[in-house]
Amino acid sequence: MSVDRILLVSLDNLGDMVFASALAPPLHERFPRARLDVWCKEYTADVAKLVPHVSEVIASDPFWDRAPGRGKGSWRPFLRALRFVRSRRYDVAVLAAAPWRTAAAVAATRIPVRIGLRRRKNRIFLTEALPDENPRMPVLSELS
Repeated sequence: MSVDRILLVSLDNLGDMVFASALAPPLHERFPRARLDVWCKEYTADVAKLVPHVSEVIASDPFWDRAPGRGKGSWRPFLRALRFVRSRRYDVAVLAAAPWRTAAAVAATRIPVRIGLRRRKNRIFLTEALPDENPRMPVLSELS
């Protein structure tokens, strides 16, 4: 399978967007010719624009979640963003965090490969559910 378009999804808060930014360099290294875009909350878009190798940032607030200092997103703008993402015909979506609602939204875009960490209720929306981190082991220990 040729990977020409990758969507990095971080529909969570600012700290999550910062952590998601660490995925961009290895994605670019593995797929140097692929276009890499980010789908994030509106208030994290300025940070997403600073992520290396990112071509475009799609910003929309999920209707199910609040952003700090803001209300919940609304249906119409979020569905508009979802339709826009679908129209881009991404090959792969990498979900930095994959709560079931985010995974369901990404599945609705019809991206054929959807990769994220296994969470409660999200497995049916992902094509590749990676094992969850070990809650008994510090993250840095797992990386070494």
